[in-house]
Amino acid sequence: MFKRITLKNFRTHTDSVLDLSDVTLLIGSNNAGKSNLFSGINHFSKIVARGRPGLPTTDLSVLVDNDLFPHRHRLTPRDAPMSFSCEWMHKLGRVEYEIELYEATGNRVGCRETITLFGADNKPLLDHKVGHCKLVHELRMQKELAESKKLDDVTSRLVGRFFPDLGTCFLYHLQSSFLQGKVAYAQHQVDPTDISIAPQLGFEGGNLFNLLAALKVGEQRTYRNVVNALQRFEGSFRDVGVHAKRQEPVVYFDLGGDPPRIDDFPTDVVSDGILRALAIAVLTSMQRPPALILIEEIEDGISQRNLGRFLGWLRQAVGLPDSSDRGYATQFVLTSHSPSVLREFASHLGDVHHVFLSKRGHKSVVRNLGQALMTYIDLGTLSGDYVERDGKVVSLEPHILVEAWYKGTLGGESDR
Repeated sequence: MFKRITLKNFRTHTDSVLDLSDVTLLIGSNNAGKSNLFSGINHFSKIVARGRPGLPTTDLSVLVDNDLFPHRHRLTPRDAPMSFSCEWMHKLGRVEYEIELYEATGNRVGCRETITLFGADNKPLLDHKVGHCKLVHELRMQKELAESKKLDDVTSRLVGRFFPDLGTCFLYHLQSSFLQGKVAYAQHQVDPTDISIAPQLGFEGGNLFNLLAALKVGEQRTYRNVVNALQRFEGSFRDVGVHAKRQEPVVYFDLGGDPPRIDDFPTDVVSDGILRALAIAVLTSMQRPPALILIEEIEDGISQRNLGRFLGWLRQAVGLPDSSDRGYATQFVLTSHSPSVLREFASHLGDVHHVFLSKRGHKSVVRNLGQALMTYIDLGTLSGDYVERDGKVVSLEPHILVEAWYKGTLGGESDR
């Protein structure tokens, strides 16, 4: 599992550190930098994926202008690298990895990579660097380690698990018009014999109903889990399908008529909450989930009554800390600017981070909400029953959180 991610000089994030748990929440106002943080994680994940050994086109590993220049913080000196680093835990040990992109001669992009591995007993196993002594313009770390004859079995297994985890981070910003299947260019058929939910769903969820149709044929167990989850979410829901005449996706409901009957509804008249619930149910029903799933604005279209159920799906999907070799089966990071979502984390405040924009230097600041709340309590800004652990507020009365939100204590900007 990923324990910590650091992003430097990517858009508004000049030096942001994010500690991760099973389900992590980012709160903050619009334009605070939450989406930029997600974009940075996703950007470097895709870059690392291009460095996998054995890819059919070796040119993918070569870095190009678009990998650096559009994303580098505009006030950062030209000689400062844009970088990503992370700490990743596994039953076999721990990995610390960093990748730096920088402007090289001729407006080209240079790359430096560093990896350090530790065993389960925390003893060093490997310390390897690429591009620090000689200018390189491509991703070489994974290939060099794959070809090395000096790695022992544990080190090889750690490397073989870490890079696929880092290279398969998926970001979603689910949108109603896409979830309805009405945006033609976002749609493509899914082969029931070759289903891969995470990439096939699409960033906005535009392939939802094609994916559901494929699951209905090719992964019936997953499909049943989705249907069962939706029936708990909305008791009248029955199924999804295709209209016989119009050949368009429809959703079936039992509205309790007399005599009883099942009615079908086109997707554009189904509530946003039902469509988003379908997409989240698909993501949380995956039999082979990716290591890290990022979801923007988790509360869109969802009533406060159902937010707890949504988060329950996510926590069930991550499993227990020992449910897989990587720790959790998967991890979720969510963004929100809703106090209703924050209420649901009132007993998990150590898993919440406040993102705000500092106007000095136009940079985003990420701070753990539990630590911030401890400061507010010490200053007398907040009062109420709370639970403290390791210098952080880990639990606070929900109404106190919401009151602090509406007063502007949380979720706002900083002029610092």
